[in-house]
Amino acid sequence: KRSPMLPRSWGQRALQADMDAWSRQREAKARLSVMGTNAWPAVPRLIELLSHRELRIRVTTVEVLGRIRAEGHPAMQALRDRCSRPERAVEAFCWLLTGRNEFASEYDPALRRFALECLGRSGASAKPAVPKLIKLVGSDEDHELRAVAVAALGAIGAKAGGAGLLKPTIR
Repeated sequence: KRSPMLPRSWGQRALQADMDAWSRQREAKARLSVMGTNAWPAVPRLIELLSHRELRIRVTTVEVLGRIRAEGHPAMQALRDRCSRPERAVEAFCWLLTGRNEFASEYDPALRRFALECLGRSGASAKPAVPKLIKLVGSDEDHELRAVAVAALGAIGAKAGGAGLLKPTIR
């Protein structure tokens, strides 16, 4: 006896819908990224997307924010107050530090620096990122990137209620 299954066309439709969504996301990312600061009106909505349930969307959002130089936007100064699920944003920032892009290469240093600055602004909610930051500080990465990681650790430690976060880096 044959087991009940979903019709094959349902699976094909779901796959096509996924591909269409991915294609629209890539298109939006490309268009916003080339706009630079002209895309700043989108920053408040992009900050909302940092709380999206899908990591892929959050990482793409961080990429766009970094490429449009959103660190100078007033909404970014109050990032932790504006983000409804800061732990999700922190996960996306960490992905840019340690993850790889769609071409399996590391993200460029400017995007990684942007992610580090955002982690520092995220306050105590960025505490889960501390081990990755400590690892970055102790690595042979670009010295400027390591300096920004130290600053982020200091900001997270101060906002988390203790400077003890830096103790593991001192030998």
